[in-house]
Amino acid sequence: LLFSNTNEVHWQHVAKYALPHTHAALSFVTHHLKPDPRSFKAVELALHRTGADIIFFDDMLDNVKVANQLNWNGHLASGSNPIDDITKVLNASYQLNI
Repeated sequence: LLFSNTNEVHWQHVAKYALPHTHAALSFVTHHLKPDPRSFKAVELALHRTGADIIFFDDMLDNVKVANQLNWNGHLASGSNPIDDITKVLNASYQLNI
């Protein structure tokens, strides 16, 4: 699931280049911005999952803190190459070889 603070115009542009996804929790649709816990609850509803069932990466520490307060597996990915950060965490913590 793609979880993003965005507006409709920006999303129309970004969606052309985004990786394929089946669901998106977008702030202009949910009417809640991260780090508002209600935005995270919208994700849980969309996924039909809660807490530890969710692995979450973000480049903003406040968003990761809220995710962890909701018992999600929240991780900061804000280095010079966030994809490397994500890959390392998935490999080391979840044994997912990406």
